[in-house]
Amino acid sequence: MYSYKERKRAVEEYIRQDFNARATIRELGYPSRTALVQWYREFKEAGGLKKKRIIRQSAYRTEERQAAVEYYFARGESMGKTIRELGLRVKRDAFRGWIREFAPERELNCKRQVPVVNCTQEEKEAAVAAFCSGAKTAQKLAAELGVSRLSLYHWRNRFLSGEEGKGMPKTEEDLRQLREKY
Repeated sequence: MYSYKERKRAVEEYIRQDFNARATIRELGYPSRTALVQWYREFKEAGGLKKKRIIRQSAYRTEERQAAVEYYFARGESMGKTIRELGLRVKRDAFRGWIREFAPERELNCKRQVPVVNCTQEEKEAAVAAFCSGAKTAQKLAAELGVSRLSLYHWRNRFLSGEEGKGMPKTEEDLRQLREKY
């Protein structure tokens, strides 16, 4: 959930970007397009954003939520299966909140993935230089480094846009020097 300041900043940026949701989200890193448009509508219709968000009360009683969580742990900890079998009309995020509410000591079995391979900045630069110069294909480089091809493309785009810092190529001359270095 975003704070009032974050929502207000997003709406102001959305207006400044001539109602371009993609540019706004790229600039801020949040929210989703749907949320942004919804915040703008609220801003336009009400003349501003509401300071306090109204949190909708759950359609399920405490006992029902607790029973669903117990069922979840008793039947193999599968959220989708639990939701289907009990016929719940709730999204996984809400169900995850129920689990945190009634069994905070039990760890959820679904975890966000963390990168297995950590490449140094120099390795990334060398890979981008080899990739951009055509010395190696993305597939070969990815296999050598143990990363996905998509990672190489992300690195290339960040390096060429200058988001990675001072050492990243910003012009063709910078890129040429980087190729020569590696």
